[in-house]
Amino acid sequence: MPEGRPPIPADLERAVKLEAGYRCAIPRCGHQRTQVAHIKPYRDVRSHEFDNLIALCPNHHDLYDRTKEINRKALLQIKANLAEINGRYGELERRVLDHFVVARRNHRSMHAAIQEYFGEQDADGLFEAFLNEAVRQGVDWNESVQHHVKALAAGTIASRQQPPASIELAYGLGLMLRNLLRDGYLKLAKPPGVAGSTTLTVEHYQLTSEGEEFVDRWSRAQSLEFEGDDDRGPEVPTE
Repeated sequence: MPEGRPPIPADLERAVKLEAGYRCAIPRCGHQRTQVAHIKPYRDVRSHEFDNLIALCPNHHDLYDRTKEINRKALLQIKANLAEINGRYGELERRVLDHFVVARRNHRSMHAAIQEYFGEQDADGLFEAFLNEAVRQGVDWNESVQHHVKALAAGTIASRQQPPASIELAYGLGLMLRNLLRDGYLKLAKPPGVAGSTTLTVEHYQLTSEGEEFVDRWSRAQSLEFEGDDDRGPEVPTE
C-alpha cells in the first residue's frame, strides 16, 4: 500500500467482496482469491467508496492497473451489472447464471483447442484426424474403437455451434428460480425425473434464446439494460 494511503475499512472490503460473491467480478473468471481494486485510481479520488471499488483476482487486478489490458469502461459496466443482478436475482439464480457463463467459456476453449490442434474439419475430416491420433498413441484398432471415434467426431461437430444451455437441479429448487423464469431467461426443459413410481428427483432447466443473449452480454461486460434493439454499443474486452 502506498505510503500515506489509509487502508480500506474491513466492513467496506467485505461488502465489495460479497457483491461479487467472494469471487473475481470478471464474469469469465470466478477465481476465489480476490483483491479490492479502485475503478478510478485512488490518486485521483483520494477516497475509498463502495461505488468505485470492485473485487478482482490478482491476475485481472494486474491486467487493469498495470498492463491496462482491461479498460475502465469494462469495469464500470461490470460494476453496474453486478448491482442489477444482485438487486434482481437470488443466490441460486446468480449461481445458475455463473454456471452458464463458465460452461460456455469452457466450451469455447475446448473447441478452440481442437481447431488449433486438428485444424478446421468437417465430421469426416475430424474422424480421420481423431483416428490418426489414436493410432499414433498406440490405441488398438478394432470396430468398436472406430464406432466410438466416429461418434466422438460427429458429436464434436454437432456441439461446435451449441454451447451448454441446460442445467440439472434437485426437484423443488425451481421455486428459487422464479425471477429467471418470470423474466423469460430460463424454462423447464424436461418433466421432473422419477425414481420408482412416485418419487420426484430432478428437474432440467434450459436457457431460452433471451437467456442465452443475457448470459452472453453479461460475460462480455455489456449492458444488461436493453429492449431488444440493435443499438447496444461495442463489446467491452474483459480478458
